[in-house]
Amino acid sequence: MKNEYKLQFVLLTSLLVLFLCLSNIWYLRCDITEKKIYTLSTYTKELLKSIDSTLQISWFRSSDISSFAGETQYLYDLLKEFEFLGCAVKLYNTDDIEEKKLYDLGLSPQSIQATTMHRNTTQNIYSGIVIQLRGLTRVIPFIASISNLEYDIVNFILQLDDEYKKVPNRVAILSDGNDEYIKRWLTYAGFSVDKLSLPLKEELRLDVPLVVIGSKQIDKEVASYIDVFLKKKGRAVFFVSGNIIDIKGDWSAKKKANDALIEMLATHGLEIGSDLVLDIANYPIKMTSEDGSNTQTINYPFWPTLLQENIDLKNILSSGIVSLQTFWPSSIIANEKWKELITTTKEGIILEKDYNTDPFANLFSLFSVLEKNKRCVVAYRENPSRMVVISDENMISNAIEYTDSSSNLEFAVNCVQWLSNKDNLLELKNKKHVLPVFRFYNEEDVYSIVRQARIFCFAVVPFLILVGSIYFFIMRRLKNNATT
Repeated sequence: MKNEYKLQFVLLTSLLVLFLCLSNIWYLRCDITEKKIYTLSTYTKELLKSIDSTLQISWFRSSDISSFAGETQYLYDLLKEFEFLGCAVKLYNTDDIEEKKLYDLGLSPQSIQATTMHRNTTQNIYSGIVIQLRGLTRVIPFIASISNLEYDIVNFILQLDDEYKKVPNRVAILSDGNDEYIKRWLTYAGFSVDKLSLPLKEELRLDVPLVVIGSKQIDKEVASYIDVFLKKKGRAVFFVSGNIIDIKGDWSAKKKANDALIEMLATHGLEIGSDLVLDIANYPIKMTSEDGSNTQTINYPFWPTLLQENIDLKNILSSGIVSLQTFWPSSIIANEKWKELITTTKEGIILEKDYNTDPFANLFSLFSVLEKNKRCVVAYRENPSRMVVISDENMISNAIEYTDSSSNLEFAVNCVQWLSNKDNLLELKNKKHVLPVFRFYNEEDVYSIVRQARIFCFAVVPFLILVGSIYFFIMRRLKNNATT
């Protein structure tokens, strides 16, 4: 009997040691999040199965990238998921590669301040991904977070597949001139952008989504072309205000009169007011005081910030959007065929006359005298064709330079992808990863945390398991002795 207990103890201890050894070899992980945000989606898995060629994903990263971007461990885990599904995943240490070769690959370093025990230094770190399929390549120049990583990789796979099959992925833009940013973002998203010029010489193509920015150059003839396009089930997104802002001057506002585009949209059941929408939630502008003596921050209600709680997050159009920034928007009133997508807060008001857009005026006194309510600034419809209207033609213009509102451009790309029926791709943007924030101010802090983690994982945990095993072994033996 004693030999039997000894054998059990030896076997249990051996299994524990074997488990610890294998855990360093086998790749095992379990995603216990509610929406499986750390696991590849079914859409991605099906897409990878449909590819009849080897997809290679190469991650070029600095050896110490994890010290500056802790989320890269999750990036590694996600790439292992791709490898498990048949992709060729390769890791490269950029410390061993010449900077010129990295530059030629399209990779961009990020300069960071590194604090050592002796001095502060600046160094370049790399973390770029190169995706290759059938001899074609796409590059993510730098990535430190896994938020939207699955979306980016899948979008590039679709781009490479379309390019190989020579499938066009086009979008047409008709604008007043403020379209440089959105053209770049749409190109990065995989669209071939056709810039339309006026006057239009032929009917708009029904298989190409249309983006309209502003209405200044659209007369009744052009509006009739767009009207026919929509009635034939063409798909479009409109960025158009009900007023004109002297954005290069004193920011004064003037109502649009006899606007052909706004009148055409009204025939489709959506009215854009010739008003200005103000909101308590707005962007604080830093401006030089009127006497020029100092700089002051002014809350400017004519630039409403559209908050997450006022966005229909269940709608695929809102995928990955946290907030948006508007610039002198107008109100939208639509019939039952349309649905509100984004509104102001319940403190929103509209100014219909006596415009005074001066940031130094006492604008907040208006909130005590005008009716407050949610004001719609983005609406959409699905039938008879997909269509989105945003009552702010400055939303994706160079006005975003004042507010650093890249999310406006992301939303515009969402709209075009939705018009292009890329719903499954858009859904991937909802897989936002939230990680706890850790701040380290020197290398010793990092090493201290690592040492503690290693002691806990490889000493404390095995010791507790061993003690528990011995305890149960002794208790079982005492129990058996008592019965005999």
